[in-house]
Amino acid sequence: MFCLIGYMGAGKSYLSNYMADNSDWKVADLDNYIVEKEGATILEMMQNSEAYFRKLESAYLQEITTSDFDLVSLGGGTACSEENWKIIKKKYTSIYLKWSVDTLFERLKHDKADRPLIAHFSDEDLKEFIQKSLNEREAFYTRADIIFDGDHQTLEELTAILSNYAIRKG
Repeated sequence: MFCLIGYMGAGKSYLSNYMADNSDWKVADLDNYIVEKEGATILEMMQNSEAYFRKLESAYLQEITTSDFDLVSLGGGTACSEENWKIIKKKYTSIYLKWSVDTLFERLKHDKADRPLIAHFSDEDLKEFIQKSLNEREAFYTRADIIFDGDHQTLEELTAILSNYAIRKG
């Protein structure tokens, strides 16, 4: 089983949807799973508090590992706790979708309204926030078994990596 980790806007949901549409893999998105289980949006849950959402995230990460998904897309902050890394390392081959700050900024600046953590930032402040928070998260993200450098690799290369890795591990 694989899991995708990385910063918001890295393409985790996009790639999991791509694999669901172009393979016979069973795929899940943890954020969507939480929304479905809780009957509330991420924004609504985050408004309670980010700590509240992170507790839910950890509980549902543990729950989702009991299913037979081939690929699970995790939220941007899911991999940023020791508790969650224990679960990730035990259950998944992890893939970090790595992008530069500039690429993430370009992807996120038009999508702020849908992302509770960045909705209130001006474009100028957004880039600074991405840099700071990515620096904090990088130590967690780089623990991944596979690091996909999106600025220098293609989607085709990543799907080939997934296929080859699955064959070797299977």
